[in-house]
Amino acid sequence: MKASSKIIIICLIMTLLISLCARIIVTVLLDNVKKEEYNTFSKIVSDIREKYPDVSEEEIIGILNSESADSETTGLLRSYGITDNDWIAVNNTRTSFSVSVCAGVICLASGLCLTSVILIYIVRQKKKIKELTRYVHMINEGKYDLYPEKNSEEETSVLQNEIYKTTVVLREKSEKAIKARIQLKDSISDISHQLKTPLTSVTLMLDNLNDDLPLQLRRNFMRDIKTQTNHISFLIRSLLTLSRLDADVIDFHKEAIPLKPLLDSCISHTEIMAELRGVTVCVIADEKCSALCDKKWTAEAITNIVKNCIEHTPSGGNVCITAQENKLYTRITVRDSGCGISREDLPHIFDRFYRAKNSDENSVGIGLSLTKAIIEKQGGYISAASGQGAGSEFVIRFPAHE
Repeated sequence: MKASSKIIIICLIMTLLISLCARIIVTVLLDNVKKEEYNTFSKIVSDIREKYPDVSEEEIIGILNSESADSETTGLLRSYGITDNDWIAVNNTRTSFSVSVCAGVICLASGLCLTSVILIYIVRQKKKIKELTRYVHMINEGKYDLYPEKNSEEETSVLQNEIYKTTVVLREKSEKAIKARIQLKDSISDISHQLKTPLTSVTLMLDNLNDDLPLQLRRNFMRDIKTQTNHISFLIRSLLTLSRLDADVIDFHKEAIPLKPLLDSCISHTEIMAELRGVTVCVIADEKCSALCDKKWTAEAITNIVKNCIEHTPSGGNVCITAQENKLYTRITVRDSGCGISREDLPHIFDRFYRAKNSDENSVGIGLSLTKAIIEKQGGYISAASGQGAGSEFVIRFPAHE
């Protein structure tokens, strides 16, 4: 048996019980009234017969059961405190029965009205549940563009709003999953492309490497093979780091790090590269300036930016790193005097595997993407500004620490 049918049956049973109880209560009350009036009139008849023995029983009965009353009698009763609203008739069986029946009918009508209201409510609820079921089926079919039709304080309306919130979350997760699959597909394609070229070059050089080759040519082959293997090793390490960042498996140990020593270490990592290219790298930072970050990963992120700036700065140019701290954030700026970034490339320089038009032929377009991921995973923010031939400026901001 369905819950709605059970509710209807229970309501009907309760209605019958209430009607029966009302009938019994009214009957008991009327019986009490009858007993009191019977005692009263018995006393009156006894007093009349005692004081007026000449009055016969038939005359007394006729007087008591008379249905008419003149104004003189009515006035006399009122003088004794008896009004026409009082029960004074002895022969009131029909009246008692009528009152009991009326009370029962009223209770029965009330119960039926209550049952009707509950029945209407149940029908409306079933209709709402049917709509919600259809709503959920549409979500299961992947139709997430659904909106609640109207808002009210009913339970089903609250449930519909919660389902809508769940729908929004599911839609966002679905979009993210689709985007992640596309990104994974593109990443695999890019990785395959990036590894294919150096591996092919190494394979060809190894195939041609034999004892008949001149010593100098063999040395050149070995140097090129080493360069390509280093390139492959760097690419694999970077891709593994990006994968770990995407999977949120890297624990960043953030603490207040003095920036002057950290930036000096970044310069030391790029010192040979800068010297070979004839680029001057400098640091301008107060000894007390600090940032809330992970020392190791932040150093790697800034080093990637410095390398990128050195690669795009001609000989005789300079790269300057500055650090400033205020009450809101700590700002690290890396500025170069290089060729700059074109307006078309600027919005995409942090995209994975993106190579600008003026990129080095050995660039794989992963350094800045890795930097952005490291900074943002620590709650920081990175941006770039540049113009063709006007140099580039990279700005990193970390929230202030107490």
